[in-house]
Amino acid sequence: MPAPAHVSSRLTRRGLLGGAAVAALAGCSSGATGSTPTARVLSSSGTSRTTFALQGRFASTYLKSTPTYQIVLPSKLTSIAAAGVVIGLHGRGGDHTSIVGLHAQAAVDTASASARRPLALVTVDCGADGYFHRRADGTDAGAMVMQELLPHLAQRGMSTGRVGLYGLSMGGYGAMLLATRYPTMVRAVASASPALWLSAGQTPAGAFDDAADFDRNTIFGLIPALERVPLRIDCGDSDPFASATHTLRSRLKPSPAGGFAPGSHDGSFWAAHLPAALTFLAQH
Repeated sequence: MPAPAHVSSRLTRRGLLGGAAVAALAGCSSGATGSTPTARVLSSSGTSRTTFALQGRFASTYLKSTPTYQIVLPSKLTSIAAAGVVIGLHGRGGDHTSIVGLHAQAAVDTASASARRPLALVTVDCGADGYFHRRADGTDAGAMVMQELLPHLAQRGMSTGRVGLYGLSMGGYGAMLLATRYPTMVRAVASASPALWLSAGQTPAGAFDDAADFDRNTIFGLIPALERVPLRIDCGDSDPFASATHTLRSRLKPSPAGGFAPGSHDGSFWAAHLPAALTFLAQH
């Protein structure tokens, strides 16, 4: 596997703002991409914001592609090795920028301010509609995250022994699924507007290969395993997945943190609840 964007455990905020991160990220092999220590991102409200972020790429056997990832760092970070890691999983049709655009910098800073250790949010391209399990075509976005991305980040100085998972929509489902598949690697999960269905017949084309694939991977069949993980689930009252989310929350014991609030399945709802979700993860 190529060794793309190098993030050193010695990377500091002073070095980041002074340009050392650029040199570290640029000095890498053919898998690398150019990077900058700060990036202008478009938020859900359409305004441009500055994010303290590092970006890179790596070759993925499980996705059969070269995903891009982005690391959103706390503004007051002193050492990247000191940060707890949260992996952000985007929704259907999204990419690594989807969560970053939800005022992620402010949310990371808020969560880090009240936590015992700062929090770094890592977002990554997970594919358009793989739903984080092994597919008939051989791809597996979940395995890419847990078996390729995490070792890649660890080699670059990040603390990935146990991580938090945040996901929205497809990624909200995926975060819960991965917590049941990799229980020793996941500290806690925050799921926003999870894409949930009670039967295979309700699912959109491409989400699952067939009814048997759905049955193997439905969250409703994994509740005992999910109950062992600290869990937060947020959903809007007007979200199309609200009914299925109500059903899931009612079956989980103890009841997950979070709950329902006014809102729909959109960026405004996700941005409003991202600080609380990341704070929950930072506390675990």
